[in-house]
Amino acid sequence: MEQEKDSSAAAQEAATSQGRSTRWLLIITLIGVYGGLLMPLVYARVVVFPFVYLKLLYFQIVVGLSFPAWFALGLRDARYRPRRSTLLVSLLAWFAAMGLSTLFAENRWHSFFGTQERMTGLFSLLHFFAWYLMASTTLRSSRDFRRLLEFQVGVGFVAAVAVLLQAVFPSLIGSIEAAKGERLSGLLGNPIFLAAYQVFNLFCVLFLWEGASARRRCLYGVAVLAALGAFALAGSRGPLLGLGVGVCACILTLAWTGQRRRLVASAALAIGSLFACYALFVAFIAHRPALDSFWSAHRNLEHLFDFQVDAVRIRLWSMAWSGFTHRPIFGFGPVGYEAASEVLYRPELYTLHVFDEVHNCALAVLCETGIVGFAAFLALWGAYGVTVVRALQRKVLAPLPGASLLGAGVAHFTQSLFAFDTPATQLSVFILFAVASAALASSEPAREPGVPSAAPAFVVARFAVPAVMAAVVLTGSVLPGLASWYVKQASVAQKERQLDAMLALLQSAQQIPTPYVDDQLMLASRAMLQITKAKKLDDWSESKAAVTLTRAIGDSYLAHHAAYGRLRGLYASVLLAMAKTSVGAELLPVAEAQYQKNLADSPENQRYLIDYAKFCVETGRLAQAEQLFRKAVALHPPAGGPRWELGKFIWNQLKRPEEGATMMADATGGLDGFSPVSPPDFQQLAQVYWKAGRVEQLRSLVPAVAAFPPVNRETDAHLAIAGYMEKSELLSERDQVLRLALAQNPALAPAVNPVLAGTAKLSEQRRSPRLARQ
Repeated sequence: MEQEKDSSAAAQEAATSQGRSTRWLLIITLIGVYGGLLMPLVYARVVVFPFVYLKLLYFQIVVGLSFPAWFALGLRDARYRPRRSTLLVSLLAWFAAMGLSTLFAENRWHSFFGTQERMTGLFSLLHFFAWYLMASTTLRSSRDFRRLLEFQVGVGFVAAVAVLLQAVFPSLIGSIEAAKGERLSGLLGNPIFLAAYQVFNLFCVLFLWEGASARRRCLYGVAVLAALGAFALAGSRGPLLGLGVGVCACILTLAWTGQRRRLVASAALAIGSLFACYALFVAFIAHRPALDSFWSAHRNLEHLFDFQVDAVRIRLWSMAWSGFTHRPIFGFGPVGYEAASEVLYRPELYTLHVFDEVHNCALAVLCETGIVGFAAFLALWGAYGVTVVRALQRKVLAPLPGASLLGAGVAHFTQSLFAFDTPATQLSVFILFAVASAALASSEPAREPGVPSAAPAFVVARFAVPAVMAAVVLTGSVLPGLASWYVKQASVAQKERQLDAMLALLQSAQQIPTPYVDDQLMLASRAMLQITKAKKLDDWSESKAAVTLTRAIGDSYLAHHAAYGRLRGLYASVLLAMAKTSVGAELLPVAEAQYQKNLADSPENQRYLIDYAKFCVETGRLAQAEQLFRKAVALHPPAGGPRWELGKFIWNQLKRPEEGATMMADATGGLDGFSPVSPPDFQQLAQVYWKAGRVEQLRSLVPAVAAFPPVNRETDAHLAIAGYMEKSELLSERDQVLRLALAQNPALAPAVNPVLAGTAKLSEQRRSPRLARQ
């Protein structure tokens, strides 16, 4: 009898211990699930690319540390194991296709890890899949769904408030867009992503609306108002179209369920009326001259009503299609569009400035993963729709929540045809997948907890999986994040002109193992270019160490990215700059080899021809340089950029300024024309127009000067442009530019006011010491 009591007590104690362990494992898993939802709010300028890279670092660490707890939980308790479903199988097929594409990629390293600027490689996507597994297995009832989506709406509300605050306090997130009336992006770094994220949150509110109390609906209403305000400030058309199509999908789903007919009819009438009003406004009101001043002050709203054929994106899409036809089975690999643009470059694409993303997810999948990946991609979204429909049929989802899930999926898919994914939008997609999977699984018979796993499985769960995930977190996230932090600190030191500190920080970053050296190469190259331009390298006591470090970083990058010319060109330019100093004289042939490598990889790329031509100018080979410049022009004559560079060469090197200025002036205007982007560019353009006698074109620069970013007090470009206007007798335009300069730098008043009053000429004032001191 005593033995039976002891045995019963021991069993009860074991069950209690097991229950306690299960509860703690579940808590850790839920921390990973809910903690992952906070990712869009993570922002701090402590690494390079804080709007993307820092978010993914946080997400990877949270998921990596909580995943072992979920794995052990699943071994202990069958209720927390994934259930076989169409959506899960489709996800596995999608990741298998991505894995095959990575295996056969143009650059396996690049496809697996991606870039710090985008973080869309297979490594990052696997973390989203791990989050999906944790979320879909721990959401077991409608109460769990609602709790998760309420938390998501709260996160979206905070993100929306950040945008609203940015509109009032432009310096809040280090952005100047609010001061210029431009589109805002808040904590997400790009207006498109912000708008898409808020559209997703609107559908989350729609999911939660049914069955909510009056108090909760008031709170949801506040979240909706904040989301709509942020959406308007973002002013993005793709998400607007996605919202409209998604709402239509909701209405059709409700009509299919045969319920809420009055709501369906009212919603259909309201949507139709809104669309008609929108179309009439765009067609007959939006483009009236009387609204020009309003649109100038509200660029975000203008963007919502400015529908034009985007020739640039069409060119990007055509390149993606060419990539698919060139490698139709497995594509160029995830994140491989940039490699495709190098291999298949066409001269008419010169005006494109974005070569790393297609701005169309479907075409990106075709180009990067081929027909295998595209089939898996379509099957995945089809499986999502089937999963939601089955949940509706089994009545585990009420019509409105089910319609909202379908609408959110349709909205995301629609807007993604005009954009590309980023961490926030990727998380939104996996939230949809997790809720849909969990909803359907809740209609199936509940599993029994089961018997604790055998010893070998227990060892795997307790030791092997945590050890592997700890290694992944350390090598894939923590150490790369630390390296990027050093780079960011080096950037701060550079701005403060603390060169020794900058070098020491870059050396610390370079010693840390990391798959990402993009930021190190960019900072080291730009810093060395500035130092050599200021002729300070030869006098710097650490010059040899700086040259050695720059070469080590560049060689490390090229070891894994041999086929990518964008940063190779930057590296070649810094090699050339260092070669013109006493400490780097032996680098000239190394620099030339980099320029030649880019040309060998993409022989019709005008940028690479122009880069090599400039190298020839620096080394005194003017005849070869002219030949390269003229070849770049001949490849696609409508492109203004090569003609601009040839004109500059004729002006400065061949000493024929009138001919060069005329060619440079003719290179501007139109879709393919040369487009200045910075105040110094516009200053040079003003000089060109003055030299070529293009008075009307010089007059047209006033609005461009008005759009100069007010990031500092420097007004050199303003004064120079005003000077060329004065030489061309454009006195009224000169005065407009001077007033803009005065508004940006009031200290100019003593020198500029006499010019505005008509008592002095700007040319005289610019020679005075008083203006020279400003």
